[in-house]
Amino acid sequence: MPFTEKSGAWRFAPSPPHSPMLGCSRCAKSGRAAATATARIRRIQTPLAEFTAPQIYGSPPEGTLYAANWRICTRTIGQRGMERFGVALVGTGHVAQTVHLPLLKRLPQVEVVALYDRNLSKARMVAERFSVPYVAERLEELWSLEGVQIVDVCTTTDSHPEIAIAALEHGKHVFVEKPLARSVAEAEEVARAVARTGKHLMVGMNHRFRPDATLLKSYVVRGELGTIYYIKAGWLQPRQREQRWLTRADISGGGVLMDLGILLLDLTLWMYDFAAVRSVHAAMFRHQTRVVEDLVIATLYFSSGSVATLECSWSLMRPEDLYYCNIFGTKGSGYLNPFRVVKHSDGEFVSITAERRTSPLQQYTRSYELEWQYFLNTVRGVVPPVSTAEEAVHRMRIVEALYRSAQERQEVVLEASG
Repeated sequence: MPFTEKSGAWRFAPSPPHSPMLGCSRCAKSGRAAATATARIRRIQTPLAEFTAPQIYGSPPEGTLYAANWRICTRTIGQRGMERFGVALVGTGHVAQTVHLPLLKRLPQVEVVALYDRNLSKARMVAERFSVPYVAERLEELWSLEGVQIVDVCTTTDSHPEIAIAALEHGKHVFVEKPLARSVAEAEEVARAVARTGKHLMVGMNHRFRPDATLLKSYVVRGELGTIYYIKAGWLQPRQREQRWLTRADISGGGVLMDLGILLLDLTLWMYDFAAVRSVHAAMFRHQTRVVEDLVIATLYFSSGSVATLECSWSLMRPEDLYYCNIFGTKGSGYLNPFRVVKHSDGEFVSITAERRTSPLQQYTRSYELEWQYFLNTVRGVVPPVSTAEEAVHRMRIVEALYRSAQERQEVVLEASG
């Protein structure tokens, strides 16, 4: 729980050292972590205001309103008589089997009509497990298959651009798992294909769709925290068995920065409303993987004068995951995992945290569903596109600058980051 109550006073409890991927049941127990800070605060329940979607994500059709809560712009719209979208999924690896297929089979507005994987026998086994009616023997079969409007790309990073571009050019909307590409040049190719075809492409950046992240963003939007000047985010995982392709830079484009760090980078840029990054500085280590970075510590300096620090690792000598995002403004601060918002008023700290009781695992799994709901509403024309190919180009420019900074051991200035 974010706070513990004792004798009418409220005390801070530290963030549990768990990643949302673990979903440790102990996090849900009352008194999971002992309170270590003694700041006394009083708690005020504040209603959540109504916001137009542009305040959170972009500029939707005029007059579209969404509550500033967990379901901003992600609600299932018009389920009765709703158009169902046929989805063809490419790649049947870990993320496809553990996240995408279970989710897509639950969504009433989609039907998974086909699978493709270079390993045909694996694709057939997965299709049988998830009751998918058709397995393509060649990728090109999907382009002419009747009833396919969306292609879901869950392959290794090196194949993302080629598959995404081919799908776009054959008139399909595309959802592609992060990262979109291994480089700025590859991301730019995809962005040009999106502009050329007029189809929608969304990159899987699910952390901005975490219910707690969306709620925290609403506090930022309505000015509860004042001007944001510092964000500190991290995702630190203990040593674990390596996924082989993730440690091959020719396939993945890098190491932990391209896996965990890019999600933290996106979350930070989103919280800062994609303000221009002036320069970056990074240090990277290869303690376990040897061939790609498995620990990154990065600092981003924004043109506005604001700062962000990011840290991510696959290989720290610690027993549990730690995931967090702390935001500091001139009027208050906000925290993820667990969620809390605190302001300073009349000489004391005041919690304005809205009531939410959701486990770390629920936050993480729910983010994928909300992300897909938003994407489907984008395809319908109800909400504006987000996490686009253009945003991916912007992210990759920063990522490449971070790699350069670590290699040269000095700050790198971005000439045009906006």
